[in-house]
Amino acid sequence: LDSHRGVIGSWLFATLSRFVRRRGYRQAPIYDHDELEQVRQAVQSGSVVFLVTHKTYLDFFVLFDFFYRLNIPPPRIFGGANMAFTGFGALARSSGGIFIRRSFRDDPVYKAALGQRIVDLLVQRESFMWAIEGTRSRTGKLLIPRLGLLNYVSAAARPLGEKVVSFVPVAVVYDRIPDVADMAAQEAGASKQRESLSWFFGYLHKLGGQFGDIHIRFGTPIALGDTPDAPDLGQTSGRQPPHIAVQKLAFEACFRINEMTPATMNSLVLLAVLCRGPCSLQRLEQDARDLQTCILELHPGAQQQRPSRPAADDPFGAARALVDAAILEAEQPGANGNLQIRQEALSEAIYYSNMAAHHLVIPAFTELSLALMSLQSTGFSLARFDAECLALRELFKFEFFFSRKDVFQQQLRLELLRLGLPDPVAGSPGQEGLQQYLRNKQIRVATGVLAPYMAAYRAVAERLAAGPANASPGDEELITQCLEAARVTPAQAANSVRPGLSRALLSNGLRVADSRHLRSTAEGTQGDERRNLFLSELKQIEQSLDFLAAMNRGQ
Repeated sequence: LDSHRGVIGSWLFATLSRFVRRRGYRQAPIYDHDELEQVRQAVQSGSVVFLVTHKTYLDFFVLFDFFYRLNIPPPRIFGGANMAFTGFGALARSSGGIFIRRSFRDDPVYKAALGQRIVDLLVQRESFMWAIEGTRSRTGKLLIPRLGLLNYVSAAARPLGEKVVSFVPVAVVYDRIPDVADMAAQEAGASKQRESLSWFFGYLHKLGGQFGDIHIRFGTPIALGDTPDAPDLGQTSGRQPPHIAVQKLAFEACFRINEMTPATMNSLVLLAVLCRGPCSLQRLEQDARDLQTCILELHPGAQQQRPSRPAADDPFGAARALVDAAILEAEQPGANGNLQIRQEALSEAIYYSNMAAHHLVIPAFTELSLALMSLQSTGFSLARFDAECLALRELFKFEFFFSRKDVFQQQLRLELLRLGLPDPVAGSPGQEGLQQYLRNKQIRVATGVLAPYMAAYRAVAERLAAGPANASPGDEELITQCLEAARVTPAQAANSVRPGLSRALLSNGLRVADSRHLRSTAEGTQGDERRNLFLSELKQIEQSLDFLAAMNRGQ
């Protein structure tokens, strides 16, 4: 836990950080001038905790250089002890870095020392930053937050007064990331190389090239009790009020991070291909523009108001860069320029698309619910529509940060208006009418947004349904079984929307299964029935996704 800060140490670490960033990103990050001014004021007023997204090892190099270059005192960085390797650990500590163990639940002395160190630094009005996800996202989307350090800081701040510390959500977004190919390989079963000085030099070598732009977004500072978007966790949690407040703070920060995360053109292009399938450059440009327009209508905060410089906004240029990066390729010679995702790069494509997909969850749920009603030969019913969307919200509760239920339903109503559905009181469309409203959309997004998660959930459900009734494999064993089954399964038909699996997606599939008690072996045939019902539910959803994907291909 020992750390200190020196002028020379900070200068050296800022110099290293700028060198590292420039290896792959020539230009300085894009930021919003108004957001930066808010950060300056917050830092001048007291301690600030920057709760940062974590996509790559570069995140904290980028932020340290950013703060230092713009004359804002760089916060102290909390990092994992795995990064305190020879040479780097000493340099990071000299600039105020604090390395902590990944786990110290059973070490009361360590916990006491960490708590006291945080109290001392808060008294000195120091600021901090760390990854709210706790680890790099292996899926591209924002992960469920880790509460450990938030609990320590809030406990340390409580005796000093509520105003002593503010919390600032931070999104660091990249056009492309050097870590993604390695993370995709690890998710498929490859081993992770241990961090060391030789590993660091190898990482710097991989950075050589041009990975596009970096965007830095800062949310409005949050106080511990200022969480208007967080759900009422007190009704479902057995935690004490202080812990509930921290949990709501973490949710609020993540919700705001998602709302302000810019949708890069690379993400939009890949999301369009995942929705549409192989398509021409002209079709790809139109789809990417339509997705961009939809996102900015639904989430205007995703666009910076006073950007430091313009961001790349060229679908053709993004497509060319993705071809050069071996993520996109020509479908076949003479295919009129149609582009598709390389099968070997599918996990990478899903990663980048997931960086924007959360903006389109409401349209995806709306499309999927209408498709489900249409395929079951029922007309539109507002009560049925609400029930289907709430069921989807429950199914995907470990993947996305939803608005409160009342706001969530308001968002669904607005989406129905965007589709042009008539007032249900005046008249409801039947099966053909529902399909026509879906066909009227320029591009249906449900496949690209939801299919990766459905593939993982389906793989878990199939393994649980096929396993012996008295067997309850552990997480790692079951994930390995799912990956092995995917390797030996014949290639899916051309119209399938079941993309490749990853350990991270399968892990959340297990969380869904456990929330429904599908691994319980104590209930005999009732447990088998639940597993089969869950698998049947997923098959119905996948059938609807196939239906929507076919509509996209038919345009």
